[in-house]
Amino acid sequence: MIMEDCVPGWLDDHVMATYLGHLPPSRESDPAHWNQKIRFWEKAVQSTQRARVDNRSSSGCLTFTSSELASRFTRNGVSPRCLPRVLAHLLANKSLAKATTSQSSSMLVTARDTVASLASLLYGLTLGDNTSAEASPPDPNEPLVVPKLIHEYARRIYESQSQAVVTQRSDLLIPFDELSTKFRFNTEDLLRLLESLKGMGLASPVPLSDKPTTAAERWKVVRFTPAGETKSVDLASDRYLAMYKLTLRDLDRRCEQIESDLEKQTLHIRKMIRAKAKKEKLMFLLRRKKRIEKKLKNVNSQRENVERIYESLQQVESDKQVLVVLRKGSDRLAKVINEHGLQPEAVAEVLDDVRERVEDAESLGEALAEPIKEEDEEQYECELAALEREAAKEETKCKQMSPSVPIKEVSTPTLPQELSTSALDKEVKTLPGEKLISDKVSEGNVDTKIEMDYAALELADSTPVVRLKERKTVLMT
Repeated sequence: MIMEDCVPGWLDDHVMATYLGHLPPSRESDPAHWNQKIRFWEKAVQSTQRARVDNRSSSGCLTFTSSELASRFTRNGVSPRCLPRVLAHLLANKSLAKATTSQSSSMLVTARDTVASLASLLYGLTLGDNTSAEASPPDPNEPLVVPKLIHEYARRIYESQSQAVVTQRSDLLIPFDELSTKFRFNTEDLLRLLESLKGMGLASPVPLSDKPTTAAERWKVVRFTPAGETKSVDLASDRYLAMYKLTLRDLDRRCEQIESDLEKQTLHIRKMIRAKAKKEKLMFLLRRKKRIEKKLKNVNSQRENVERIYESLQQVESDKQVLVVLRKGSDRLAKVINEHGLQPEAVAEVLDDVRERVEDAESLGEALAEPIKEEDEEQYECELAALEREAAKEETKCKQMSPSVPIKEVSTPTLPQELSTSALDKEVKTLPGEKLISDKVSEGNVDTKIEMDYAALELADSTPVVRLKERKTVLMT
């Protein structure tokens, strides 16, 4: 552990000379100096102890004594003179706690602290002192702990276990020795951490006996509470599951040990055969090997039987949970049906009411679509018939007054088959200000009728060129 990484200003002689010195006589005499030193030493103890736990440098790393702290913070042969009073203050404000050998009952510890506080208060009142008496420093070899660190490392254990995949109820049951091997805590420290988890409602012991005598027997198997579980669980079922789980683990270990012995015995027999040992010796070794094989067979059979019961018990526990869920769901459905009257007859009545309301709505729409005032249709029909008769009379009168004109057929002159504008080569005079226009026809001459039309158009139209072209196109087609 590197002190300069844990304690700020450890390499500064002037700063450390201030902190290694005595505390003021009281907090009231110099509050700023008092608070500054208390904060410094509180952080120093926590940071160095955290580094010690992380390194796992020694057993019992969660606990320490005041003599160990004095040796830890000795600098250039100078130990902190204020350390006893600092530890007494940290014990008074719960930043430190005295480690008990048995953590089986937190209520006893709480009751003891309450009695001690009352005794201290009565002692102060007897002396006539209005201020609270300063707590006494701990013994040099009395084990101490930092509650904040215990809470922190207990949460780490729980988070590490909660990340594991839980498919069955037995997955929540972890043997105590497996936890000790996995997290490398000794028995006392691990018990403190588990008691902290129990206080937070995150773990509970599963004792395999009705009356455990020690804390280790009480925490033989640990049940971690899954996230979101708030109700109490059936510890009897957990006990049987834990018993079968531990039995299977022990049988597995026995199988591994017997298999190892059998392999060693086989190798020894082969070695003796190569060494040409006596027949009696070889027969003795073979009989021993036979006994080991029989023992292995018996252990495997026992394991198979226990495993069947274990699997059946897990299946029953799973079915029980499903049954509980189904029963609760059924009760909830019945409650909702009864509260809201969800019966077939009630549903039919509701549907009938809905149909009536729909019919009423449709009738209302039709009523709103009717005209506000009814018109006299017969009056309009009589007026229309009179107008039709009057129109028929006028038409008959016009036919009688008009003379009859015979209709004769008019023969249409035939035009030449091939006409082209290249045959027209006449110049036509325009009105004053206009230029001459010449047209040509490929074959034959232009009719006298066409020439008369050209002349008439020259005199009548203000744009003779356009009119001549249109007239010429009509006659040609």
